[in-house]
Parts: sequence; structure tokens; C-alpha cells
Amino acid sequence: MVGVSNATGLQEACAAVNGFLRSRFPSVTWTSIAVLFNPRMGLHRDIQNMAGHLNHALALGDYTGGRVWIEDDEGDSTAWLADKKGGRELRGRWLDMHDKPVSFDARRYHMVEPHAGSMWALAAYVPQAYARATEQHREALREADTWLFCLFEFGSSLQILASKH
Repeated sequence: MVGVSNATGLQEACAAVNGFLRSRFPSVTWTSIAVLFNPRMGLHRDIQNMAGHLNHALALGDYTGGRVWIEDDEGDSTAWLADKKGGRELRGRWLDMHDKPVSFDARRYHMVEPHAGSMWALAAYVPQAYARATEQHREALREADTWLFCLFEFGSSLQILASKH
């Protein structure tokens, strides 16, 4: 389903997160943001992200570990991808995103290293669904001076909302 929401729940928080990310990634654009507390993300690909658009991420908090491993054919690290044929080794590299902005193709394999402490991860991206937006949806976005869609995850509770930016 594709649509434009004008949820009111946490618009100020969404706008604050967007403003913060703009200060760290001033020359890129996105339509959506994920805010994750203590993410536990194994090896995966975000195949629902729009091709040609990078993910822009960073993490904050008092924690150790929590780097992001990204698939990179020239990388100096490996990860094991289990599949129906038994699995295969992938080449990649580790990026420190602790208060450091990183950008990568999330349609390639990536994972977050286990961490200790309190970690907030922020990711800005463009989902494929944006390409399926109708002209009516796009006009609503233009009239609203662009809305930003945020996904906040707290444990097992998810909230999706939109905010002007």
C-alpha cells in the first residue's frame, strides 16, 4: 500500500531526527527514517529500498561494539551467508558508525555487530514504494513542503508517522 500520512503522534520528534540527520548528511535526500533502539540485526539485505539510493546511517549512545558490516567485494573481512545450498562466504568491511555518518547500498548484505550498552541507530533511506506513489500522493507531498516518514521501533512496538521538513 502506498499513501501519505499526516499522523500527529510524534511529529516534533520526527522533525528533530530529520534535522539532526540533515546536519550530518547535508547533501543527500531521503523520504524515510528508521529510529532503532538497541538494534539486533543479523546479515540481511533491504531489497525493498529503491535501487540507486544509498542508506545513510549513524548511531548514538553509550555503547561499545555496534559497527556495521557491509558487503564489499574489495573488503578485508568476511561474513557467512547461510542459504539452501549450505552457505557461502561474503567479502565486506566494518564501518564505525558511532556518531560517524556512513552511507552504503543497503540492497547489498549488511549487519550490525553485537554491542553492549544503549545504542540508538538512525537510518535515512528511500523505499521502493515511493516510486509507486500516485501523482495525487506526490502532489500532497509537494503541498506539504515534503513530508518525512519515520519508523520508530521501541522493543516490539512500532509507530509510523509523518512530519514536515
